[in-house]
Formats: sequence, structure tokens, C-alpha cells
Amino acid sequence: MELIITRKASVASVLATLVLAFEKTNNYYYSDKYYVTWIGSRDIILKAVQVNKKNKGEGFAFQVKAFDKHKAIFLENDHYYLNQFTTIKELAKKSKSILFATEPSEKADVFFSYLYKYLNLELPFTRLPLFSLDKKSLEKAFDQKMHYWQKLCLFEKPLQKDLVYTFLSDKLSYKLKQIVNSSAGPSCFISFFLISFVYQKQKEFHSLGRKAKYSVTARVLINEQEYDSNYTKKYKNRQSAIVVVNKILKSKSLSISKVQREVLSAQRPLFFDFITLCKKAYKQYGILYKETLSILKTLYYQGFLSYP
Repeated sequence: MELIITRKASVASVLATLVLAFEKTNNYYYSDKYYVTWIGSRDIILKAVQVNKKNKGEGFAFQVKAFDKHKAIFLENDHYYLNQFTTIKELAKKSKSILFATEPSEKADVFFSYLYKYLNLELPFTRLPLFSLDKKSLEKAFDQKMHYWQKLCLFEKPLQKDLVYTFLSDKLSYKLKQIVNSSAGPSCFISFFLISFVYQKQKEFHSLGRKAKYSVTARVLINEQEYDSNYTKKYKNRQSAIVVVNKILKSKSLSISKVQREVLSAQRPLFFDFITLCKKAYKQYGILYKETLSILKTLYYQGFLSYP
């Protein structure tokens, strides 16, 4: 048996007709060769995450949510989605392979890869891109479906733009986020290629000569496994770091692992090929050339980047 999973019930109905799966229960269609089920039309955010930190004024509030290093953000009392997830897991036990059928996009790829991990599935799977729901297009898609086998290509594909932006928003300083947001708006994103040298430039920007800095590391216990959460902000003296430590200790979810002393030194200016970066951002993330270039120029004028 092969399990076909779609986002919408209406699409599942069309695919069930195509593969002659005319028998139906409340949650899926089936025949002697296929199970066809769906997740639901409402967006569910599935993403890999360990710690969710929220700032409240000058203090800190922490909330730990995890499901074996991954989490699903949806209403816990939403029995519809919980039932659909249960159905998918039960059908997977009876199947030999999985077919993910959805529109061809990075967002869909990432969604299904995290769903696959979240449900702890171990079957080989295939991606079926749906360009159209007419019969000829569907038959062609089945004949030329793309193969992404278990634990291979799908999990290694670049994250789609929303996740890239979310990641950067969590990592970059408030000042730099203001620059990015004001220059291109929330619809434009930076390639992962920018992360390393933006960090390097920030470190260079804030360190004059050799100055001692202090950083804080908190230890989180999730599912009986410990994780260290390192905060990127550096403090000029130990007392400032201790103030932050005392605020963090008010949370029952976290304990302090260490307050470490680090010596930062000024680095040589880094130079980057904007054209190559724009090409890579377009190739791997589908980000338009002019959008990446606009952000690069803004960072350049603000002193975060250097150009040959």
C-alpha cells in the first residue's frame, strides 16, 4: 500500500478518484493499493526549535516547548488536526511508502519535511508536485514524480523564505533588524550566506582593540536531554551579566550553565562579491536578485559589509 498525503480534503478527493480509491471513511479514502488522506487547509507551522524566548520590557520570560527537538504550533484543543495526525500515523503503519502531493514550492517542501519528522515516520517517501488538478496534468505528474528518499534530499533542501527570515529575526541585533525591515520590508529576506559575515561585522563593529566581554549560557532540560542556549549579547562587565542571570533564574524552565569571559579583538574588514551572493540567494531560496542586492547595499552603507 502507498499512502498519499495532501494539504486539502478537496485535493485528496481528486487524487482518490484518479487512483480509483473510491472507499471512504471520515478521514481518508482507500483502495487495494492506496490510502489517500489530508491534513487540513488551515496553515499549521511546523518547525525545528528548542527554546522559545520572549522579551518582556527589560526583564526576561522564557517558555520551553518541544517535541523531540521539533514542535507543532496548533491549538491543542483542536481535535480535528489531532485526529488527522493520528490517522496519518496509523495509515503509515499499514503502508510501504508515502507520497506527499502538493504545489511545487519551498514552503511545501519544508512543511512536509518537518511533518515527517514530527510524526516520527520512517517510510521512504516521494514528492508529487501538483501544477494542475486536471486529469492529464495529474497523470503526467504521477509518471514524472520527483524522488526524495528517506533522510536524503528533502531534509537537506534550503529552508523557505519565511523560515529564513524568522531565523534571522531571532539572531540579529535589534538595530540590524531595524535596518533590514526599513530597507526592504518583511517580504524580503536575506540569504543564509549573509549570516556569518553579518555576525563577524557586528563583532568588529562593537570591539575596539581588545576588550573583555561576558556572555551568558542557560541550560534547558527538554525530554530528559540538556541543551545549552547561548545568548549572543556581550556584557562589558561581570555584574551586568549577573543581573541577566538573576532574571533568568526566576524561570523554572531554565538554569544557568555558566557565565563565560570572552576576549574580542578587532578583525580585518571582510570583502564580499555581491553578484555571487545574489545569484546563490536566487538559486537556493528563490529570492529575487534586486531584493538581495537592496539589502546588501543597505548593510554596506551602514558599515556592516565591505565590497571589493
